[in-house]
Amino acid sequence: MQLSRIVPVMADAGWCALFCNPASEQAVAARLRREGWRAYLPLYRKLLRGVIIKGGRRVRTKGAGEIVFRPLFTRYLFVEIDLETQAWTPLARCHGVDRLVLASREIGSRPGLIADEVIELIRQAVDAGDFDDHVARPKAVREDLRKLLAAGEQPQVRINGFDLVGRLQSLDENGRAAVLIELLGRPIITRTEAAPLVLVAD
Repeated sequence: MQLSRIVPVMADAGWCALFCNPASEQAVAARLRREGWRAYLPLYRKLLRGVIIKGGRRVRTKGAGEIVFRPLFTRYLFVEIDLETQAWTPLARCHGVDRLVLASREIGSRPGLIADEVIELIRQAVDAGDFDDHVARPKAVREDLRKLLAAGEQPQVRINGFDLVGRLQSLDENGRAAVLIELLGRPIITRTEAAPLVLVAD
């Protein structure tokens, strides 16, 4: 199953996406779980190199640093819902939620739903550590991608293990790539290792 975009499904049951206030994803997920909702917040591990967290602040250290968990899709989390039997307004009104992602921009639109299979693909890739950035790895040179970016192009790439296609935005010096994907019609950027990215013809 290849996901060129994470698109809504025409069904009454699935997973809706919540767009949270900045840095509120984990608090919102915990709050919803306490209220009985099944919430899924994809997290990847990131090493803060030469930094540890002390008292909520970043402190420089001579050690390797501290591993933290970051949302895979910044400010987004997913909640399972059956629109025939469950009201979705409590989700939109949950403290820390900016808005519920709707199926369209038309007035009266209902939440856009993502299929179970898509969430499972995301879960498998996250569990496999495909997006983690906490271990020392050979830096990906990827001169092919850097040349395309230098020429002003944003090549289409497939994220390994996730089978998700997006537009490459940038490569950093540590071999991490920023890839623009589409979530229910909204563009968002996720970050992953550049080494396994596969160029895809437009």
